[in-house]
Amino acid sequence: MKLQHLIFTLDLPGVPIQHLRDFHASPEAIRILTPPGTLQKLTGDLGPLHEGQQLTLYVKKMGLTLPWHARNESVSPEGFTDRMISGPFAVWKHHHHFVDLGLYGSQLVDEIYFQLPLAPLSHGVLAFIRADIRKLFRFRHQQTHQTLQPS
Repeated sequence: MKLQHLIFTLDLPGVPIQHLRDFHASPEAIRILTPPGTLQKLTGDLGPLHEGQQLTLYVKKMGLTLPWHARNESVSPEGFTDRMISGPFAVWKHHHHFVDLGLYGSQLVDEIYFQLPLAPLSHGVLAFIRADIRKLFRFRHQQTHQTLQPS
């Protein structure tokens, strides 16, 4: 199975880019951006976002709790990448791009590359997985918007 690619974009009118950066750098962000009942446990370096930071998330999906070990890489003012080191996917890379829109505000672009394990056997669940990822990022963007958008 080839590498899958998804892009999700969130415009944040009136939100300065530094607010977007600060939110993603905060230790609370991962809990805010994870749907209720999904994150069972979080271990590792729980401090602010930094290069090489490693976390293990214990994520509940379909009644199973799965470990997801990730490392943050390429941390810069323009964004960062979280890469799954081990977990439920054969490959998972999530690029968080922070775009400065000047007086308009800012934009978050989430770019996901993933590959399912056990290919070609997993091909039958690809549409379900893609839909689940879309649902996850709708939730994440809603949470980001609610957290950062001026009242």
